[in-house]
Amino acid sequence: QFTARYHAAPCNSIYNISFEKKLFQILGKLVVDLSCEVTLLKSQCHHVKMQKAGMQNEMFFTFTVSSLDNSKMNNPCDQSTCDTSKRLHK
Repeated sequence: QFTARYHAAPCNSIYNISFEKKLFQILGKLVVDLSCEVTLLKSQCHHVKMQKAGMQNEMFFTFTVSSLDNSKMNNPCDQSTCDTSKRLHK
């Protein structure tokens, strides 16, 4: 599980929705070759007081990364290519 935080447009803005979709697509493409998938658990927009910049909108995302079900493949992978902790670390 990991979290990410980004500066955002006003909280109900269509730009934030578009950014969330694009971010999710990019993360999915990054891990697909590792036989993993990314799931978005939570996204929230908050007004955050920044020390020098005053009030800012921030998007907070919580994702999980999990191993894909290898049982659907014709050739089960060997131990070295199925090492879940190694794939998740990548």
